[in-house]
Amino acid sequence: MIFPTTCAGCGVVAGLSSIPICTYCHSMLEQPSEDDVRLILTEAGIEVHLEHAVSLWYYDLAGPVRILHRKIKYGEGYRLGRMVGRAIAQRLRLVSNTGPKSFPDLIVPVPVHPIRALERGFNQSEALADGIGAELGVEVSPDTLRRTNLMSSQIQLNRAERMKNLSGAFMAAKSDSLGELHILLVDDVITTGATMLAAINILLKCSVNRCSVASMAMVRPT
Repeated sequence: MIFPTTCAGCGVVAGLSSIPICTYCHSMLEQPSEDDVRLILTEAGIEVHLEHAVSLWYYDLAGPVRILHRKIKYGEGYRLGRMVGRAIAQRLRLVSNTGPKSFPDLIVPVPVHPIRALERGFNQSEALADGIGAELGVEVSPDTLRRTNLMSSQIQLNRAERMKNLSGAFMAAKSDSLGELHILLVDDVITTGATMLAAINILLKCSVNRCSVASMAMVRPT
C-alpha cells in the first residue's frame, strides 16, 4: 500500500512511498549483507545454522535509521513498524533462492516485558513481524516466547554484560510442534547479537532445527 506522508527521518514531504523516507534520507541508508549479519551473530556465540539472516539497514547514531527506530519504538509507531516489516519481507524474498519453499512457517517476534509493552502500547518487534507476516502470508506468533525479567536500558552495555543481563530472560510459552517448523525470529535492532542468542537458545531447547533471523537494523561490525 502506498502512503503520501512526511519523511520519518527529516520531516520533509516524502511523496509516495511504501516507507516514509525522502530521497535524501534514503540515499544515506546502507544495507548489510547476509554475511555481515551472520558474522555479528557468530561472534555472539550463535552456532546453529541460520537459513536466512537479514537486516534492512545499518544503524548509525547520526542518521535516519535511528530517528525512524525511535519513532517506531517510542512514538506510537505500530503502523510505521508494519510498513518497515513489509520492506523486510521484500528483502527476505530476494534472498530466498527457492522462493516460497524457503519462507518461514512461523514468525516469532522477540518479546518485551509486559510492563514495557504496556508503557509503549505495543512491542516494536511484533509490529515488524506483523508487517513481514502480512507481506509473506505467514502466521505470526507473539506468544511463543515470553520475556521473564524487566531490565533497564542495555545501550551502554558491551556484549559480555548484555549476555549476563539476558541470562534467563526468555522462556517458551508455546513449544508444541515447534520442532517441525522453520522459525523466523524478528527483532528491531541487532546490537551485539546477545538478545538473538538468548532467544535462539530457547528455541533450540524446543527442538527447533530450522531458524532464520531478521531485523530492521544492525550496528556496523567493528
